[in-house]
Amino acid sequence: MGCHIKQVCMACVTYAYDLLLPSSSVAGLQELLDICISTSADLCLKFNEKKSHCMVLGPHQYDYLAHVTLSGSTLTWTSSIKYFGIDTMAGSSFDIDFDQVRKNFFASVNTILKTALGLLSL
Repeated sequence: MGCHIKQVCMACVTYAYDLLLPSSSVAGLQELLDICISTSADLCLKFNEKKSHCMVLGPHQYDYLAHVTLSGSTLTWTSSIKYFGIDTMAGSSFDIDFDQVRKNFFASVNTILKTALGLLSL
């Protein structure tokens, strides 16, 4: 279960209310999800299947991907996931698309400069 990254086993990464379950196989991912469902039931928590997705990183991205279920609902396989405004793209290696973040940054800078220059002319 989980994934080994530089000889460290990573089976669960959490931040706030978000959960990332890295796995080296679809069967391992399903096992991790089953453990999460069992544990969440003990803690009176519920996962939102509509906000849960699966994504492949690595050389097997185009292989047949078996169905993965969460509380009886089949999860969708996706080619990108947006998290904190940053798009993580599926592919043969880990890839992040910063284009939208860069556009938002420059739009904010332009707004600040336009406002500041407008105030200076008063």
